Parts: sequence; C-alpha cells; structure tokens
Amino acid sequence: MHEKASEDTALIGEQDSNTSKTTFLALGAGQFLLGAAGVTYYAFSAIWYSEQGYTNAQIGLVGTLESIADPVFMLIASALLDKYRCQNLGLVLMTVVAGTLRFLMLRARHTGFWLVATLDVTADPFLMEAFALLEGVCAYALTHKTEFPALKCFSTVGAVFFSMVVSVAAHFTGNYDYIFVTHLLVCFVFACYWCVCSRCIAAAKTEFVQNIDYMSILRNLARNQSKKDVIVSFLCAWIGVLLGAFQLFRLLILKRLGGSSLLIGAADVVSTFGEFGVYLVASFICEYLTVIPTLCLSLGITGIRFLIYGIVSRPLEGFLGELLSGFTFALPFCAAVLHFTARVPEELKGSLMSTLVVLIAGVGWGLGGLLCGMLADKLGLQYAFLSLAAMSSCICATTLAIHACILLDDRSESETAVTKV
Repeated sequence: MHEKASEDTALIGEQDSNTSKTTFLALGAGQFLLGAAGVTYYAFSAIWYSEQGYTNAQIGLVGTLESIADPVFMLIASALLDKYRCQNLGLVLMTVVAGTLRFLMLRARHTGFWLVATLDVTADPFLMEAFALLEGVCAYALTHKTEFPALKCFSTVGAVFFSMVVSVAAHFTGNYDYIFVTHLLVCFVFACYWCVCSRCIAAAKTEFVQNIDYMSILRNLARNQSKKDVIVSFLCAWIGVLLGAFQLFRLLILKRLGGSSLLIGAADVVSTFGEFGVYLVASFICEYLTVIPTLCLSLGITGIRFLIYGIVSRPLEGFLGELLSGFTFALPFCAAVLHFTARVPEELKGSLMSTLVVLIAGVGWGLGGLLCGMLADKLGLQYAFLSLAAMSSCICATTLAIHACILLDDRSESETAVTKV
C-alpha cells in the first residue's frame, strides 16, 4: 500500500517551505466567503422550489439544464481566462453576475416556472466558474499542494455560519426567500474583497503574466493521459451524480418527515462539520490509499448515506447521514485536485478546475438531480435514495476490481522489464 502511495506523493512534489500565514489566511477568507455564497443557495434551493409548488421532476429538470449550460460556458470561459491570464478579473465578474441573476429569481417567482428556471440556469455557470477559478488560484498559490484540504476548512466554516443565518431567517419568516438576499450580499462582499486580495498577494496574481500557447500545452497534456486519469474522471462524474441527488433532495426528505426550519438548518450545520473533519485528514488519506481507492472509499460511504436517508422515519435519524458528509464532496474533490494538479501545469489551472467542477458539480449534479427526481416521482423519494445506494455499491465494487487488474498488469510489465534487463 505504501509503495502505491509513493508514486502519488512524489507527483505532489513537496517543497522545502510552507505557505506564509498571511497568504494562507487571505486565501482562506476568500474560501470562507465563496463557500458561504454556495451554501446560501444550493443547500436550500430545492426547499424554496418546493414551497413555490414545483414537482420533484421540475426541481430535477433545473439541475439537468444547469448541467448542460455549465460545461459549455465554463470550458470556454476558463480557456479564454487561462490564455489571457485574467483569472482574478473573471472571478470577480462571475461572482457579481451570479449573485445578481439569482436575486432576480425572487422577483420573477410569480411569473411562472420557466422564467425562474431560466434565471437559475443562466446564473449557475457563472457561480460554478467562480468556484473553479478560486480553487485554481488557491491550489497553485500554495507551496505544498497538500495544504489545499486544510485551506478548504475555511469554506466549511463559512458554510456553517451562513447556513444557520438562512435557517434562523426561515424559522422567523416562515419561508426561504432570504436565501436570495443573503446570496447576493455575500457575492458582492466576496467580489470587493477579491479585488483587494488579488492585488496584495503575489501568489494569487495572474494578470501580469504574458499570454501562453494554450493549445500547445493542452495537446501535450492530452498525449500523456493514463488509464488512471480516465478512471478518476469517471468516478468524479458519478460522485457528482450522487452529490447532485443528495444535495437537492436530502433536506426535502427531512422537511417532509416533519422537520422544522431550525432542525433542517442544524442538519446542514452537522453536514458541514462532517466536511470540516474530513478536510483535516484528506491529504493523509489520499497519500496512504492513493487516488482511486480514496475515491472508492468516498463512493462506498456516500452509498451508506443514501441508505440511511432511504430508511429513516424521523428527521433526527437523518443526522447520522450528515455526519458522513465529508466523504461525498470534501474527500473526492481533494483527491482529484491533488491527483491532477501534480500532472497539469499551472498555466491550465483554470481549465483544470473548471473540468473538475463540471464533472462533479456540473454534469454530475445535473444528471443526479434529474435521475433522482424521475425515480422519486415513480418510486417515492426515499426509495429513489435506496436505488442510488445500490447503484453506488455496484460501481464501487466494479471499479476496485478494475483497479486491481491494472495494478497486476503494471506489476507484470515491471517484472518483465526487469527480467529483460
């Protein structure tokens, strides 16, 4: 096991000094704000849609349309921003546009489903691209790539704080309209902060670098892809499917079981603390297991979360699944970042992170929302979760078998090469 880990550890490429505390904390503040912007909308959007009278299938359809819009926009935008080295400017603009469009959804709710859905689908690629850009800037600004999971703890803290803000507001007002106001406010605060931060931290600067030969670097990278990269990409996409289904509908299950707004907010806080703990140990898990077993571990425990939600009969029982939340996004995302940043040059950091976000939170999220929504309309929401748990178990077992075969083939080739020498 340790021999397998040595390859990935070497590729991560640790250096002699740590990132300065000032840089780490400044990047962490950006993670705090953008993490808050994400949770204020994504954690509660399904409940808001349900309050407006929309069906499970309509809620899932929004996610599917987003999964179509996200890849097209993000891959083009990230390529242009990488080529012309203006990621920080793009990050600010993306955040402002996303917050504004989402706020307009509140104003358009009385006009019908399609206008609301159009605004949501239009806003999503901008916020997803903002996430991708920030992750890219942060990952490559760190001296050690293994510091990235610890940096993501700031995002978790921001999510916890603002999740409670939204939940308390919903408890006293009786609705979730405040998610749009809070989302807009946090997006604008982040944009103002990053305008200053990106100019003060040398490691986060990108605009002063000359333009690059983007296509040449991309072609060289494509020629060096391995079977492991393909498996990692597939697993990230499927984990994204599960993440989309879980995030869109888990709190809705608690609400339909009789959970109050405060209880739902508490569940989201427990979920976020579950991520916090996993972020602290993610680099050690990735180093010890290597990337594919780590992703399979995430997949297996995520299946257990679906199983728990599929059989709960009281809202408090769902907290058991929330304690394992770090294995659904935090661990697989960190594993993918550590794996690919060791192989992709910094010049393509925006494109790399956009691709990962598209796989996990774009294509995967949208397909997961649609798949779970359709299953829920046919079987019921909890039976849909049980079905996804079964699918995850099958994929996890199959992937581990394929990985074992690849390791055996690599070992045989190595022994053959040694024998010839």
